[in-house]
Amino acid sequence: MWKTSPARISAAFPAFALCACVSNLPEANGALPVHIISAVAVYEVKAADGPIEGFWQFGPEAPFAERRQAGTIDVVYPYERITYRYDPYGNRYLRYINGSKKAQKDIDDGQWVAPKNVVILRMYFAAIIGDRKHRLESGNVGHGEAWIATNGVTVKGTWRKASETAPTLLFGPDGEPITLTVGQTFVQVIALAYDFDIKDGAPIAAP
Repeated sequence: MWKTSPARISAAFPAFALCACVSNLPEANGALPVHIISAVAVYEVKAADGPIEGFWQFGPEAPFAERRQAGTIDVVYPYERITYRYDPYGNRYLRYINGSKKAQKDIDDGQWVAPKNVVILRMYFAAIIGDRKHRLESGNVGHGEAWIATNGVTVKGTWRKASETAPTLLFGPDGEPITLTVGQTFVQVIALAYDFDIKDGAPIAAP
């Protein structure tokens, strides 16, 4: 178990489309207050004249015997708690909001929200001077702590971003680029002061 107490997001992922959950006030449906970015769903997109170059590495799913038993990832925001529960049979992280007993469903297709990868990026946040809505801006250029979960296993790594227009890159504990599982990735961007709790399941015993 790992536990820690501890932007304006620019073109962090130029090869991917981004979807951030942002709202002005907390609502019953799990929306967030302004300036709190709950998650960024990352998925590959293609330009009209051909594919866009990707900056993250993706590989095939791990065999069942190499995955972990059910584990959890909790991310605590001031107005919301996000929980991912790992399902080794589907090799996915089912997403729950505010302690709900039912996983979140996509409002459009009714499918469970269950990415293959979950990434936590810890960043410094500060108020935007003169902003009447009291929004925050992240220090998303440079480097920082990243927690990367895939195939039921979570590792502590780093994120690096060289400039406002450069991609955000992910590296494992050995300093090498991390390999994610092919499929959807959810990125939780959190301030350094926010709590999170990660409990990976035990290794799955060989049959």
